[in-house]
Amino acid sequence: MSKTVTLEYPITVGEDTVKSLEFRMMTAGDLRVLDNVKGDAAQMLKLIELLASNPDDPKMSITPKTVDKIAAPDLRTISKEVADFLSVGREIGAIE
Repeated sequence: MSKTVTLEYPITVGEDTVKSLEFRMMTAGDLRVLDNVKGDAAQMLKLIELLASNPDDPKMSITPKTVDKIAAPDLRTISKEVADFLSVGREIGAIE
């Protein structure tokens, strides 16, 4: 299962433009990584880095620098769209 979020404010990465992000389902390994990240905002940003890919260029890595360029309105939309993935983590106690 995956979800795609179209960005209202596309991100420029080098010569590439990221217009949307596709999010894969969270795994147990992702929860293990998030368990070592302190703070809600930091966990959310790390989760985007872990789960997101560029559907227009699947080989492109979504790095922390890329995540840092996401506009606040898009971050809000992403948060809502991946809420199902986050709730799984909360249910088993990995995400506070």
